[in-house]
Amino acid sequence: MDEDYEYPTDEELNTIRTFDTTKRPIRELVEYIKSLWRNPDFGFKLYRGRDTLFKKSVMRLELYTGGWSGNESIMEALLNNLCVYYSFWEESRRGGHYRFEIPMDKWKQRRANI
Repeated sequence: MDEDYEYPTDEELNTIRTFDTTKRPIRELVEYIKSLWRNPDFGFKLYRGRDTLFKKSVMRLELYTGGWSGNESIMEALLNNLCVYYSFWEESRRGGHYRFEIPMDKWKQRRANI
């Protein structure tokens, strides 16, 4: 992260954009994003829930950008990661709110099956 402005660097955004959830646990990416997120007490929520369709246990990740352009850049990188988008994205709403649902078997995975 750029210490002067606390904006994520191009390298950090590229790490998010290219993170391969078929080879590395999604939990690592979530922890990485939290380390970059500005105001995580407000805009970064991770909790256990049930998916809306099958009622299976999931980890729910809710991100609120708060209008800060650094968080918006993180979200753009995350939504451009097709592994994450197609596997875990659940909802986006006006105002910079995003929700992802991660099945518990994927969340608990220590090392992805290759």
